[in-house]
Amino acid sequence: MQLNRVSAEIPQDVEDLLVQDLEERRKSLPFLIDLPIEERIAMPKSSRKLVDFIDTGLLQARTHPTYLPSFVDIVEFEKDVKLRKSLRRIYEALNAFTDRVRDTLMVVESEAYLAARVFYKTAKAAAKEGAEDAERIVKEMAYHYKKAHSGEITPDDIPVQPK
Repeated sequence: MQLNRVSAEIPQDVEDLLVQDLEERRKSLPFLIDLPIEERIAMPKSSRKLVDFIDTGLLQARTHPTYLPSFVDIVEFEKDVKLRKSLRRIYEALNAFTDRVRDTLMVVESEAYLAARVFYKTAKAAAKEGAEDAERIVKEMAYHYKKAHSGEITPDDIPVQPK
């Protein structure tokens, strides 16, 4: 792994603006739903075949309205299909953005973690030489590491060398 692959800062005003802008965009779509996992599992999943089936179903329902049951509102059916297309376009754009943010976050967190491990090992070496403040640092860092992991692993158990 290459150290300092990402060297950047986001000014606080830009961060605040982005978060605020995302919240405003969310508010501009007040119909968005937060599904419980049970509902998500039970629903038919989207696929190319499903999309084609939907589009064909709408076309056929428009062409042959006599076969459309009275409880199916063609206007709502059309709105759902149009909304699906709009949401798909938005979803793809958001995914592209989210993927880059996720990947950059992963690299930055990894770089910071490597730096923290190197610092820990240096402090541990200083503690072995009797530096009291280094002993405190080592204890505190080892405590946080144990707290973050369920086992008795410490930062010493992981090699420092980037791969």
